[in-house]
Amino acid sequence: MDIKVGMRIKGIVTGIATYGVFVDLGDNKRGFIHISEVRSGFVSNLKDIFAIGQNVFPMVIDIDEYDQNISLSLRSQKVDFSVLHKNIVLNRRKFYFWTDFRLLKGFTRLADKRPAWINEALKQFQ
Repeated sequence: MDIKVGMRIKGIVTGIATYGVFVDLGDNKRGFIHISEVRSGFVSNLKDIFAIGQNVFPMVIDIDEYDQNISLSLRSQKVDFSVLHKNIVLNRRKFYFWTDFRLLKGFTRLADKRPAWINEALKQFQ
């Protein structure tokens, strides 16, 4: 079987470590699901999620050309790829540059606050 990036493959969990899960993909090929690719969010213990011999259907996210190591992901399957085909309409706001909104931010406002900040710092180190 010719494995390519982006394919979803059936595999069997063969080992569970604290940092990831080893998966047998058949045809003497093995892959690895890193703990960060299991699901979105924090994963405290992989043994609560996986069991040896369990069937999984991960996506191939990388194949190392030198070692032929296959990186797998279960998290990437939950990505909504339909957003790539949607037309994005930018909401363009009108800016009126004759207003004074620029005077309320920037380096001049920082310069106004500098003496107070220096006095506050000197009080802490005295």
